[in-house]
Amino acid sequence: MEHLKKIFEKIDYNKCSFWLYLFGCYLICYFIFFDHPLEEYLFSDMKIYLRRAIYLLEGKNSPYNTFHTTGLAYIIAIDEKFFVKDKFYLTKTIFYFMSILIPVMSGLAFQNIFNKKILWPIAAIIIFHFQLIGFSGYLMAEIPSSFFITLILLIGSYYKNSFSFVKCLLLGLIFSLSLIFKGNIAFFLPSFILTFIFYNRSIGQKILSLKLFKPIFAILISITTFFLIYGGINKKFFGYFHPLGTVGGVNFYMAKCPKKKMIDSEGRNLISPVHYQLGQTDEVKFNEPFYNSKYFYLKAIKCLLDDPKRIFYAFNDLSHMFDGTYVWPLVMSKKYSQLVHWLQNFYALLVFPGFLIFLLIFFRGEAYRNIILTSLILGSLILPLVFVGDVRYRSVFDPIFMPGALLGWIHIGNSSLFGLKEDMMIKFCFFIYFLLCIIPVSYNILLV
Repeated sequence: MEHLKKIFEKIDYNKCSFWLYLFGCYLICYFIFFDHPLEEYLFSDMKIYLRRAIYLLEGKNSPYNTFHTTGLAYIIAIDEKFFVKDKFYLTKTIFYFMSILIPVMSGLAFQNIFNKKILWPIAAIIIFHFQLIGFSGYLMAEIPSSFFITLILLIGSYYKNSFSFVKCLLLGLIFSLSLIFKGNIAFFLPSFILTFIFYNRSIGQKILSLKLFKPIFAILISITTFFLIYGGINKKFFGYFHPLGTVGGVNFYMAKCPKKKMIDSEGRNLISPVHYQLGQTDEVKFNEPFYNSKYFYLKAIKCLLDDPKRIFYAFNDLSHMFDGTYVWPLVMSKKYSQLVHWLQNFYALLVFPGFLIFLLIFFRGEAYRNIILTSLILGSLILPLVFVGDVRYRSVFDPIFMPGALLGWIHIGNSSLFGLKEDMMIKFCFFIYFLLCIIPVSYNILLV
């Protein structure tokens, strides 16, 4: 034991994790361009994104063009028009650079916020996180969504709660860019406003002061301006103004009503992967198409009025973010299905408890005063209470959850119970992650 301790003391974890990060960059490149090229996996949501891009190029207008957010469809359309058709070289390149930047941005953000030398350990941990690697091999919007969420976190780590008018304009712009790919971050805005007011109230700022509302006004101006322009772009190319898609009503219905397999008036059927995995496949038919968002919101509210207890069922959706289901579509892969099951168990047993510990220490200490990080955490946990929560939804926030889990376990190691030094605990956690995750992920991608 003493001999092992001496070996750990000699290891430079920053240097080791940096080289592992570089290896991870190579691994993702191999995965995206050779092992799992996304043009070979066009089904379900991926096929819908491609069809929407083709409709854009052909000038075919349909209400379903703006059923989901349209950010990825524009990238695919540019790819199809100006590059080799159906090879998606531009899309894959964008996914690659986003995938290798997300870990660095996350590590740098946590290093800035918590004043610890953890940039490269965090970068190495996230770059081998297979759920994010896997999404880079599908024509889906999770990678861009996670990129902009992590970019908001990074900016927040430099703002240090100093929100000028210009800074908030930039924050609103990046928040809007994230929303045009996926709505996962939707509740960041109300969380930010409430956290910002609470923080300023705690330092003696008057709630009704101009100084308090000027940054909020700036971010609202930025978001409103962006979506007025973006809605106009959608109107021009897709025929409909909807800047954020019309899928919200369907998602709200699936979250609040008992029957999960939905069939609309045009014969289209829809079921969330999480409900399919849980065996919740009872059908319900409607007299309206899925894009009639208002209709489905009203139907969902009726479900809640008929059975108010369903409000509390939302906590099941919150739990499904971390355990009980597997990330779709990765779990369907013949090559990677076993790896997905293994890593989900690892997440449930080690990452989730570590993140809970992190939350306990985070909201007790001074670090919670970082408004952006607090708002992202709150927003990520509120949305599944309103809509549907699952592992796929959570994955885009893992550049926040996984570093948080690391800090949680470091705190336990530093406690009087174990009395380990911080750098020793970082090395120990990284060694466990290397054995249980990095080796299996690398083996499966390169050798299976």
